[in-house]
Amino acid sequence: LKKIEALYKSELFTVKDISELGSYVQKAATHQDGDRVFAGLYALIIILYKVRPYRIQMLNVLALVGDHTETQHSRQLAQIKTGEGKSMIVALCAAYDALMTKKNVDIVTTSNDLAMQGRKKYTPFFEAVGLTCAHVEKIDPSSPEYLSAKVAYGTLSTFAFNFESAKIRGD
Repeated sequence: LKKIEALYKSELFTVKDISELGSYVQKAATHQDGDRVFAGLYALIIILYKVRPYRIQMLNVLALVGDHTETQHSRQLAQIKTGEGKSMIVALCAAYDALMTKKNVDIVTTSNDLAMQGRKKYTPFFEAVGLTCAHVEKIDPSSPEYLSAKVAYGTLSTFAFNFESAKIRGD
């Protein structure tokens, strides 16, 4: 965490342009520089939402995403209580994972309302780093919007239905 904070202070503290930060993060992801990706995502949260993530939130993100530089990812489980910023932690994890692995990320929520709120709030964050975002409750799982989304919000029942539908179709 100290290295990421140092990168933020030395390279990103004065950057206030969202597109410049987005380019910084994308370039770092291309070079598999996880520390700079993380520092850039941290800076984007500060600029877009006018809030500085707490250290405990950042530590949770680091624990949850693990180390993408190794062949085996070392990941942890975190219990995050009510009011401790789960939605921000999840958005940071999803963006980091999608950028570093180049894979799509599904964010599973307990309710459709939470999925809609998460997508609405964090779409500008994801778009700033070139990631598309969708809410899967109201769209066909075979639609271009869902298939092209790098980050998708939805409920467990929706993702389970989409998974089973794909199996039946042979996808």
